Amino acid sequence: MDRTSPKPQDILRSTSAARFNMRKDVSCYEFHCPKCHGPIMLPLDALERQFPDREDRPNDDFPLALVCVPCKRVDIYSPQQSSPYFDHEMLSKEWSPSGETALGAMLLCGGKGCQFRVALLETWTRGTTLQEKIDARTIWERKHLRCPYGHPIHWPWL
Repeated sequence: MDRTSPKPQDILRSTSAARFNMRKDVSCYEFHCPKCHGPIMLPLDALERQFPDREDRPNDDFPLALVCVPCKRVDIYSPQQSSPYFDHEMLSKEWSPSGETALGAMLLCGGKGCQFRVALLETWTRGTTLQEKIDARTIWERKHLRCPYGHPIHWPWL
């Protein structure tokens, strides 16, 4: 067997993972819902896709709106300790995601002249239809969302 050929155990491992649809663990931040205290997982690759220059700006805040799946509450979170959206119970851990996390919308501040924007990242399982996403967004609890200046955040799906 030459050096470029995969080892038999590697072939078996990748074939088994594909056959049983096993998910790979990824690095995540685990935030906690202020309402039900349930875990809200944010894969680091989703954060890096949203803010590709994050490493070049270590003192900047990168808040994100995330949905708590069990109680359907949307809140704003940040891994930056100086942020008003920092979750003091946040953990870094490995996790096996059940869906794909991607940008759902940019949420804008409703305050006159306020430029605050926050990315809403949503995690959907494969096969979720557009209508199912629209229906889910209408029941998410979001009226409490505020920018750092206390203005309400506009919800685009009303």
